[in-house]
Amino acid sequence: MEIPSKEELQAMTKDQRYEWLNKFIDWSIAIQIKEIRLKRGWTQEQLAKKIGSYQPVVARYENPNNSMRSVRMLMKFASVFSAALIIRFTSWGEMYEWIIGPRGLMKRLADGSFNVIPFEGDLHFRP
Repeated sequence: MEIPSKEELQAMTKDQRYEWLNKFIDWSIAIQIKEIRLKRGWTQEQLAKKIGSYQPVVARYENPNNSMRSVRMLMKFASVFSAALIIRFTSWGEMYEWIIGPRGLMKRLADGSFNVIPFEGDLHFRP
């Protein structure tokens, strides 16, 4: 996924910015589901069974060109991953840092450090 520079974002019209954001959201959801599944060593079929669905559903959610995703289904994925799902409104600056900042999604995907620790292994909740 190509990430525009701050200058490129500034030069875009509002409609162009939101068109890019929609594509980025579709891509980032797909890549996160796939990366978590692969790190857990699961096939699409295994993940489908865990969410109570079928392999083509998992394939559709892992497809960055699919824009038909429901929050309810994303919560099923989160539950199976024993992870939290965050959906919130934010500033463009905060969103940009979340994507390209020092601990941003793009860096963590590139260096292999993207990982979602299950609740049971999360140090924030250990006694």
